[in-house]
Amino acid sequence: MNDKLKSQLGYTIDQTILIVAVIAILVTMIIGSVGWDLLSRAGGTKLSSHLRQFETANGQFYAKHSLWPHQCAAGPDSFGALISKDALDVSLMPGFDPDTDFENLLPSYEFPAGGGTVQHNFGSGGDITMDVQRFSEQDYLVIRMTSIPKAEFEEADEGIDGALNASEGRLQGTDNGSTYDLVYYANVVN
Repeated sequence: MNDKLKSQLGYTIDQTILIVAVIAILVTMIIGSVGWDLLSRAGGTKLSSHLRQFETANGQFYAKHSLWPHQCAAGPDSFGALISKDALDVSLMPGFDPDTDFENLLPSYEFPAGGGTVQHNFGSGGDITMDVQRFSEQDYLVIRMTSIPKAEFEEADEGIDGALNASEGRLQGTDNGSTYDLVYYANVVN
Protein backbone atom coordinates (compact mmCIF):
# COMPACT_ATOMS: atom_id res chain seq x y z
CA MET A 1 0.00 0.00 0.00
CA ASN A 2 2.83 2.38 0.84
CA ASP A 3 4.36 1.79 -2.63
CA LYS A 4 1.05 2.60 -4.28
CA LEU A 5 0.78 5.95 -2.43
CA LYS A 6 4.38 6.78 -3.21
CA SER A 7 3.87 6.36 -6.99
CA GLN A 8 0.85 8.68 -6.94
CA LEU A 9 2.52 11.57 -5.13
CA GLY A 10 4.62 12.80 -8.13
CA TYR A 11 8.14 14.22 -8.13
CA THR A 12 10.24 14.77 -5.07
CA ILE A 13 11.43 18.26 -4.20
CA ASP A 14 14.95 17.38 -5.41
CA GLN A 15 13.64 16.26 -8.79
CA THR A 16 11.49 19.38 -9.13
CA ILE A 17 14.44 21.68 -8.36
CA LEU A 18 16.58 19.86 -10.91
CA ILE A 19 13.90 20.22 -13.62
CA VAL A 20 13.44 23.94 -12.89
CA ALA A 21 17.23 24.47 -12.98
CA VAL A 22 17.56 22.74 -16.37
CA ILE A 23 14.68 24.80 -17.78
CA ALA A 24 16.23 28.03 -16.44
CA ILE A 25 19.58 27.21 -18.05
CA LEU A 26 17.91 26.47 -21.40
CA VAL A 27 15.88 29.70 -21.27
CA THR A 28 19.01 31.71 -20.40
CA MET A 29 20.88 30.20 -23.36
CA ILE A 30 18.04 30.93 -25.78
CA ILE A 31 17.52 34.51 -24.56
CA GLY A 32 21.27 35.13 -24.62
CA SER A 33 21.71 33.99 -28.21
CA VAL A 34 18.59 35.75 -29.51
CA GLY A 35 19.38 38.93 -27.54
CA TRP A 36 22.96 39.05 -28.82
CA ASP A 37 21.74 38.66 -32.40
CA LEU A 38 19.29 41.53 -31.92
CA LEU A 39 21.96 43.73 -30.33
CA SER A 40 24.43 43.06 -33.12
CA ARG A 41 21.79 44.07 -35.70
CA ALA A 42 20.68 47.17 -33.79
CA GLY A 43 23.53 49.40 -35.03
CA GLY A 44 22.80 48.71 -38.70
CA THR A 45 19.09 49.21 -38.13
CA LYS A 46 19.83 52.54 -36.44
CA LEU A 47 22.06 53.62 -39.34
CA SER A 48 19.36 52.66 -41.87
CA SER A 49 16.85 54.66 -39.87
CA HIS A 50 19.09 57.74 -39.81
CA LEU A 51 19.71 57.55 -43.56
CA ARG A 52 15.97 57.37 -44.21
CA GLN A 53 15.41 60.30 -41.82
CA PHE A 54 17.94 62.34 -43.83
CA GLU A 55 16.06 61.49 -47.02
CA THR A 56 12.73 62.45 -45.43
CA ALA A 57 14.19 65.71 -44.10
CA ASN A 58 15.35 66.61 -47.63
CA GLY A 59 11.84 66.01 -48.91
CA GLN A 60 10.31 68.11 -46.12
CA PHE A 61 12.77 70.92 -46.83
CA TYR A 62 11.82 70.89 -50.51
CA ALA A 63 8.08 70.74 -49.72
CA LYS A 64 8.36 73.78 -47.44
CA HIS A 65 10.74 75.97 -49.48
CA SER A 66 10.42 74.69 -53.09
CA LEU A 67 14.21 74.41 -53.07
CA TRP A 68 16.51 71.51 -52.26
CA PRO A 69 19.04 72.12 -49.46
CA HIS A 70 21.97 72.25 -51.90
CA GLN A 71 20.26 75.07 -53.81
CA CYS A 72 20.36 77.45 -50.84
CA ALA A 73 23.27 76.26 -48.70
CA ALA A 74 25.84 78.85 -47.69
CA GLY A 75 28.75 76.54 -48.53
CA PRO A 76 29.62 73.46 -50.55
CA ASP A 77 28.21 71.12 -47.86
CA SER A 78 24.43 71.36 -47.82
CA PHE A 79 23.71 68.95 -44.94
CA GLY A 80 23.81 71.76 -42.38
CA ALA A 81 20.88 73.47 -44.17
CA LEU A 82 18.60 70.80 -42.67
CA ILE A 83 19.78 71.65 -39.15
CA SER A 84 20.63 75.34 -38.84
CA LYS A 85 19.56 78.60 -40.44
CA ASP A 86 23.24 79.60 -40.13
CA ALA A 87 24.03 77.12 -42.92
CA LEU A 88 21.67 78.85 -45.37
CA ASP A 89 22.34 81.58 -47.88
CA VAL A 90 19.02 83.38 -47.37
CA SER A 91 19.67 85.63 -50.36
CA LEU A 92 18.86 82.57 -52.48
CA MET A 93 15.48 82.17 -50.75
CA PRO A 94 13.13 85.06 -51.68
CA GLY A 95 10.60 85.86 -48.96
CA PHE A 96 12.33 83.57 -46.44
CA ASP A 97 12.59 84.88 -42.88
CA PRO A 98 15.12 82.70 -41.04
CA ASP A 99 13.72 83.65 -37.63
CA THR A 100 10.19 82.47 -38.38
CA ASP A 101 10.42 80.18 -41.42
CA PHE A 102 13.31 77.91 -40.46
CA GLU A 103 12.69 74.52 -38.86
CA ASN A 104 15.42 72.13 -37.69
CA LEU A 105 14.45 68.93 -39.51
CA LEU A 106 17.04 66.76 -37.74
CA PRO A 107 17.00 67.83 -34.07
CA SER A 108 19.29 64.99 -32.96
CA TYR A 109 22.16 66.60 -34.91
CA GLU A 110 23.90 69.89 -34.21
CA PHE A 111 25.46 72.36 -36.59
CA PRO A 112 28.89 73.37 -35.24
CA ALA A 113 29.06 76.88 -33.81
CA GLY A 114 30.84 79.07 -36.32
CA GLY A 115 30.18 76.63 -39.17
CA GLY A 116 31.97 73.48 -40.13
CA THR A 117 30.97 69.88 -40.75
CA VAL A 118 28.13 68.13 -38.92
CA GLN A 119 29.29 65.09 -36.91
CA HIS A 120 27.64 61.70 -36.38
CA ASN A 121 27.96 59.44 -33.32
CA PHE A 122 28.27 56.01 -34.95
CA GLY A 123 31.32 54.22 -33.61
CA SER A 124 33.83 56.91 -32.67
CA GLY A 125 32.09 59.48 -34.83
CA GLY A 126 32.82 61.13 -38.14
CA ASP A 127 31.65 63.71 -40.67
CA ILE A 128 28.29 63.94 -42.46
CA THR A 129 28.16 65.90 -45.70
CA MET A 130 25.70 66.19 -48.56
CA ASP A 131 26.10 67.13 -52.20
CA VAL A 132 24.64 66.31 -55.60
CA GLN A 133 25.94 63.47 -57.73
CA ARG A 134 24.82 61.72 -60.90
CA PHE A 135 23.87 58.05 -60.42
CA SER A 136 21.98 55.79 -62.84
CA GLU A 137 21.37 58.75 -65.17
CA GLN A 138 19.69 60.84 -62.46
CA ASP A 139 20.92 63.54 -60.09
CA TYR A 140 20.72 62.56 -56.43
CA LEU A 141 21.26 64.33 -53.15
CA VAL A 142 24.06 62.20 -51.77
CA ILE A 143 24.72 61.74 -48.06
CA ARG A 144 28.34 60.96 -47.17
CA MET A 145 29.38 59.70 -43.74
CA THR A 146 32.93 58.87 -42.68
CA SER A 147 34.14 56.22 -40.21
CA ILE A 148 31.01 54.07 -39.92
CA PRO A 149 31.73 50.79 -38.06
CA LYS A 150 31.95 47.89 -40.50
CA ALA A 151 29.21 45.75 -38.90
CA GLU A 152 26.75 48.67 -38.87
CA PHE A 153 27.46 49.53 -42.51
CA GLU A 154 27.04 45.92 -43.65
CA GLU A 155 23.75 45.50 -41.77
CA ALA A 156 22.42 48.78 -43.19
CA ASP A 157 23.54 47.82 -46.70
CA GLU A 158 21.62 44.55 -46.49
CA GLY A 159 18.57 46.37 -45.09
CA ILE A 160 18.53 49.12 -47.73
CA ASP A 161 19.73 47.30 -50.84
CA GLY A 162 18.65 43.76 -49.95
CA ALA A 163 22.19 42.38 -50.24
CA LEU A 164 25.66 43.14 -48.98
CA ASN A 165 27.52 44.80 -51.85
CA ALA A 166 29.44 47.95 -51.03
CA SER A 167 29.93 48.92 -54.69
CA GLU A 168 26.32 48.72 -55.94
CA GLY A 169 22.90 50.01 -54.94
CA ARG A 170 21.78 53.15 -53.14
CA LEU A 171 24.13 52.54 -50.19
CA GLN A 172 27.76 52.20 -51.17
CA GLY A 173 30.97 52.43 -49.26
CA THR A 174 34.72 52.33 -49.15
CA ASP A 175 36.15 49.67 -46.85
CA ASN A 176 38.81 51.14 -44.53
CA GLY A 177 39.41 47.95 -42.53
CA SER A 178 37.27 48.29 -39.41
CA THR A 179 35.16 51.17 -40.78
CA TYR A 180 33.48 52.30 -43.98
CA ASP A 181 33.07 55.69 -45.57
CA LEU A 182 29.55 55.51 -46.94
CA VAL A 183 27.69 57.15 -49.78
CA TYR A 184 23.89 57.06 -49.69
CA TYR A 185 21.98 58.11 -52.79
CA ALA A 186 18.99 59.74 -51.08
CA ASN A 187 16.64 61.96 -53.10
CA VAL A 188 16.33 62.31 -56.86
CA VAL A 189 16.53 66.04 -57.58
CA ASN A 190 15.94 66.24 -61.35
